[in-house]
Amino acid sequence: MKNIVKFFLIFLFLVSFNIPATQAKEAAIFEFSENSRNVFSGEEFTINIFVNPRGENLDTARVSLNYDSEKLDVNFISLGDLFPNISPNSFYEKNLIYYGGYKLGGGIKEYGKFITIGFRAKGIGQTSLIFNNDSKLISNGEEKINFSGLKKLSLNILPSPEAKEVAEKIIIQSPTNPEQEKWSNNNNVELNWNLLPDIEKYSYAVDNQIPNTQPWVEINQDNFIALKDVSDGVWFFYLKAELKDGEKIEPVYYQLKIDTSAPEPIMPISEQRIISEGEEVKFFFQTADDVSGIDFYEVNLNNEGWERKDSPLILKGLEIGEYKIKVRAIDLAGNVSEGEEKVLVFKSEDIIKGKIGKTQCSDGIDNDDDGLIDYPEDPDCKNVYDNNEKFVSTPLTVESVLDKSTRLIKIIVLKTKVFFSNFYNLFLKLKIIDYLPIFKEKVIDFGIWLMAYIK
Repeated sequence: MKNIVKFFLIFLFLVSFNIPATQAKEAAIFEFSENSRNVFSGEEFTINIFVNPRGENLDTARVSLNYDSEKLDVNFISLGDLFPNISPNSFYEKNLIYYGGYKLGGGIKEYGKFITIGFRAKGIGQTSLIFNNDSKLISNGEEKINFSGLKKLSLNILPSPEAKEVAEKIIIQSPTNPEQEKWSNNNNVELNWNLLPDIEKYSYAVDNQIPNTQPWVEINQDNFIALKDVSDGVWFFYLKAELKDGEKIEPVYYQLKIDTSAPEPIMPISEQRIISEGEEVKFFFQTADDVSGIDFYEVNLNNEGWERKDSPLILKGLEIGEYKIKVRAIDLAGNVSEGEEKVLVFKSEDIIKGKIGKTQCSDGIDNDDDGLIDYPEDPDCKNVYDNNEKFVSTPLTVESVLDKSTRLIKIIVLKTKVFFSNFYNLFLKLKIIDYLPIFKEKVIDFGIWLMAYIK
C-alpha cells in the first residue's frame, strides 16, 4: 500500500512538470509604445497604441481609454495602417477616448500601429492612461482581447523650463471652418487672428504633424490668410510672430479636419428582387470612408423622403407593384454616396405558375434597343406585367413572347410539317411504293428532303 501511494505521488510530481502552459483563448492585446514618460507642462506630444494579435486574425479594433482631462488635452487622433477605416461612433471627450477602426477584405495577423494620439500636457504631477474593459479586438464577430495583458501608461508632468512670458497670445479663428474638432468638406479655408502690439512680422506653416516640420513663410497680410484646395486629412495651421525688439512669440496652431471625398460606393443588396404580395424582404447595406468615417445611413423608399436607418432594412406587407429603395451613406464631413435597388411584388399565384420574370418590362433586358430598360425607366412599359417594351403592349400569356405575324407564320409552317410527315408515314405504312416502282427513287428523295425539313 505504501508503495502504491509513493508511486502515485511521484506520478503527480512528474506530470506537474510536463503540463504545457496554454495560452488564453482571447490572446490579442493592445500595447502602448512605452510604459512611462516624462513631459513638460505645456508640451505637445504623441502616444502610439499598437495591436499585438498574438496569433489571432483580427478585422476590428476599438480602444476605450481613460485619461485625466485636468492634466491632459487631446489634440488629435489618427489611425495607423493596420485598420485604415474609422469605425462609426468614434469620439473623444472629457476623460474618455473611444476610437475604433476596421479592415475590409480579411483580417490582420501582424503586429502594428493602431492609432496615434496627440496630447498637450497641462498642470503638474502624475497621471496615467488606462484601458477600459469595453476595449475590443474582434475576429469575424468574436472577441479575442485578453484584458489581463493590458497595461497602463504612466505620465510624469514636470514644470516647464522658465521662459519669458508674453502678456498677450495669438488667437486664431476661421469663419469658414469654425469648429476645430469637427470634419468639414470645405477645403477653401479662411483664417484670421488678433493683432498684437509691436509685431515686426508673422510667419505661418501648414503641416499634418505636431510639432511643425515644414518651412515657415512670412505673411504679407496683417491678420488674414486664405488657403485654397487643402487636401483631405487632419492639418495644422501654425502661426508665430516676432516682436520689434527681437522677441519671438512661440507658435500656436489651428486644427483643420478636411474631407471632400465621398464615401466608398454603396449598394443595397436584397435577399431577392421578386417577392409575392405580403412577403417580407431585407436589404443589407454598408460601406467605408477612408478619411473622416461614416456618420450615418439614410433610406428613401419610392422617393417618399429620407429617414435614418441601419442595416438591414426590413420591408413588410408590400402591395403589388415596384419599389425603389435608395440608400445613402453620409460621412462625418457631410459627403454623400448613394445607391439603389428595386424589388418587384407580384401575385402569389403568378410566381407559383412561373409567369414572373418572363415579361419584357421586368427581365432586365433592353428588348426594343431604345437604351431604356424595364418599367418604369422605359416609358413604353405600362407596368411590370407588360410583355412588350415597344409602344403597343401585349397581355402576359405564353404566346405573347412572339408578335402576332411571326407567330402565325410559325403555326402554318408547323402544321405543314405535321401534314407532310403524316402523309409520308402513311405512304410507307401502306407499302404503296412497292406498287409504283417507277416512282420509288423519287419517293425516297422526297422522304430524305422531308426529314431534313422537319428537323
